[in-house]
Amino acid sequence: MAEQVQRFAHALGRARRGDAGGVHQARVASRRIREILPLVETWELAGEEASHRHRRRLKDVRRVASALGAVRELDVTMGLLSAASIRHAWQPAVVAEVRQSLEADRTSRLNDLLDALHMVGSRTFLRDLRRATAGKPPESGALQQAMTLRRQSRASLLASTLQALGTLYVPDRLHAVRLAAKKLRYSLETQRAVRRAAVARDIRMLTAMQEQLGELHDLQVLQDRLRANPGQAHRAELRRMNADIERECRAMHARILAKLDTWLKMADRIAEG
Repeated sequence: MAEQVQRFAHALGRARRGDAGGVHQARVASRRIREILPLVETWELAGEEASHRHRRRLKDVRRVASALGAVRELDVTMGLLSAASIRHAWQPAVVAEVRQSLEADRTSRLNDLLDALHMVGSRTFLRDLRRATAGKPPESGALQQAMTLRRQSRASLLASTLQALGTLYVPDRLHAVRLAAKKLRYSLETQRAVRRAAVARDIRMLTAMQEQLGELHDLQVLQDRLRANPGQAHRAELRRMNADIERECRAMHARILAKLDTWLKMADRIAEG
């Protein structure tokens, strides 16, 4: 927890200035903090005050993480737009129009991030997260049980989303699988950091899985932006751009389906372990 809070605080300073790397690193740290915080509850003093403190911490982390995510998504979309424009030889004027829209949205989302940090009181917020790392170490058995239950819950969620995926190309279902895989990966990484658990192989598989699903999701976001672009003078080119991305998404979906059985076996094994 202390390590992630330190990374979070350092990256937030860069994110405030609009640095894309800082935004990404702060977002990753915030997700790991959200995974660890419930474990803190296993040894902090019980009571209404402690319960309120836990709820406030999680709420504040979620608020900041959501604002970071909105900026990060636009950074990724702009990068994909540039790469796809070269790959498919899109018209520069249309690409520039879409990029201008994305840049305007990023400025707005960055302001939202600053508002979120102001709302939670960033210094107080970070001080409170650091406070969660202090105190008496937890009893080993209680912590181990909490981590095991959380890991099994995350794995069961991943298994259920994989089972619900089916063979049709349904972006919302694919997105649910991606989020579930990410949560299980962070849970295993936390367990490895605390107890040196032998989970490296599963983490590697989840990382590769998350990258595949994440690449598909990012293309879907770009596709949504192309569809929403108001440029009436470039409708034919925007349709062509959309069709290019659609083909890439379908091809990725086929590769994902080929891995489905392997992923499901892993999720079931972890859920039962």
